[in-house]
Amino acid sequence: MRPPKIPANMMAVQVVRRADVARDAVSFFLAIPGTQRSPGAYQPGQFVTLALPTASDVLYRSYSLCSTGAANELWEITIKRVQHGRVSNFLLDQVPVGAILYSSTPRGTFTLPAPLRTDVPLIFVAAGSGITPIQGMLRAIAKLPANRRPQVQLHYASRIPEEILYREELRRIDPTGTWLKQYHYLSSQGQTLAAATVLGLVGANVRRAHWYICGPDALRTELTNALTGAGVAAPFVHAEVFATQARTTGIVDSGRGPGYQMFIQENQAALTIGAGEAVLPALERQGYQPDFSCRVGTCGDCKLRLLAGRVEQNAAVALTPAEKSGGMILSCVAHPLGDITLLSGGRATARGRAVSPVAAISRVTARNLVRAACVTAVGTLVFGVWNLTDHRPASWDASAAAAPTTTTTGGGSTATPTDTATPDPNGGGNPAPTATATQTPIPQPTATTRPSH
Repeated sequence: MRPPKIPANMMAVQVVRRADVARDAVSFFLAIPGTQRSPGAYQPGQFVTLALPTASDVLYRSYSLCSTGAANELWEITIKRVQHGRVSNFLLDQVPVGAILYSSTPRGTFTLPAPLRTDVPLIFVAAGSGITPIQGMLRAIAKLPANRRPQVQLHYASRIPEEILYREELRRIDPTGTWLKQYHYLSSQGQTLAAATVLGLVGANVRRAHWYICGPDALRTELTNALTGAGVAAPFVHAEVFATQARTTGIVDSGRGPGYQMFIQENQAALTIGAGEAVLPALERQGYQPDFSCRVGTCGDCKLRLLAGRVEQNAAVALTPAEKSGGMILSCVAHPLGDITLLSGGRATARGRAVSPVAAISRVTARNLVRAACVTAVGTLVFGVWNLTDHRPASWDASAAAAPTTTTTGGGSTATPTDTATPDPNGGGNPAPTATATQTPIPQPTATTRPSH
């Protein structure tokens, strides 16, 4: 069986280098195939979505770009192994230099303020793989002339020293602490990344600074609530979260019945959607091509307008309260609670041509009449006989990713294990920690720090 086609909005990129950056974490450097040239410039902090074809479907995972975004720099994504993760284990164990991957263009608004002002501090707060978009911003700031750099704090939670991503680079980036102060929290040593601790270390700059939070939802919720309570204006708070891929895509056995009707007002189409199925894959399954990027509710590219009915979309962190009250949904994480009507389903292919509800019912009725006539004819023939006589385009196929591995988070897994994903779903996000820490140097490793592949 042929693998499904890669969506038209994806482009080919080639792995031209791999580098271990922590235990069970690898950076992949991507270029235009057959070259050593960057696929394009972007803003540090943005992410891309990879499409990986398997024998039966296409798997999507989003990864933050970790380099500065300059047009002459290769794209770099860092992937941390997730236990039983279908994609992270496949990429780390089976994707060599020279392999072709398929990527979206860079997306996301988790980027540095423009203009970058030296009198406005930046506070970066990350857990686990949440450091990946922030690393790109730190690299970009480090390249600026000294007189153009703002003051920066980094608060970074990891489990053990060996799992600190970019540990050696962070140690070298500003060893004297001239513009960057680093606070590391190791849960294995009882250190806790708590909102009160961070606000206390920021001190008088709490309301003047731009805040960047990347990690599990619990960390985002705790810190954004604390910042709101401290009077920090909403435009100064920027957050990205890990999300659960298994919960946001595909058909889930939700126990809510066989499914619902999904009507598209724009072309009067009548579609079906399984109970527990998200709107985006249901549209794709029936010949539509809605816009999307992250597929986990964090980028907002797949917004559609809901005209009637109700959906559950708890993971839609990219929607503002005003957008939700105005009927907008994120199709990648919106699960209908009954029949729904959408203004549009995105671009309709030949398979997704318009069929009105009346026409759909007429077709079903006609089909049933034809079947009934055939059954009657066959029955008559059999009875008569009884009376007379005394029944990818791809240069490689990620099929291996479909089978979970037992080798070694920002989310959970279902009976069919999957990676978790966000704009930074690079796996391995630590839970938001909870004891006070003081400014600490980056811990020295106590064991081997290079993962074996």
